[in-house]
Amino acid sequence: DRNFSPAYKFPQQWITSNGFYQNHQASLVKFLAAWILADNWRKTHFAQDVAMTSQATGIPASSLQPQVKATEWLSGQQLGQIYQSGAELGWYTKLEQFFVQDGLLNSVTPASQFVKTGPFMKALKLVESQT
Repeated sequence: DRNFSPAYKFPQQWITSNGFYQNHQASLVKFLAAWILADNWRKTHFAQDVAMTSQATGIPASSLQPQVKATEWLSGQQLGQIYQSGAELGWYTKLEQFFVQDGLLNSVTPASQFVKTGPFMKALKLVESQT
């Protein structure tokens, strides 16, 4: 959200259990490839995306439209570059520090212990090879 940037980044993310991560890499890569394609489509089709989201959720499009302008939408390629640089680890660390300060977390856990970008990078290569 541009209201918090650059001090805080709320990364586009997905969460899975360690067991699923370890035992279903192929499914994760397929899921993430579809997610990358959807993110890339949304980045160039905001009006259609808002209309579809409004219809699916019953939330008026006029309520969704401000988020389009407030959010810094990243393509799969942009996320891949960020992941290659390791910058996302800093994003999570700053968020954790914010939550510790707010009393929502007890301590900061090194982001490298829970941020795993391998399946995303494999999915990005898959998408790039098909487009």
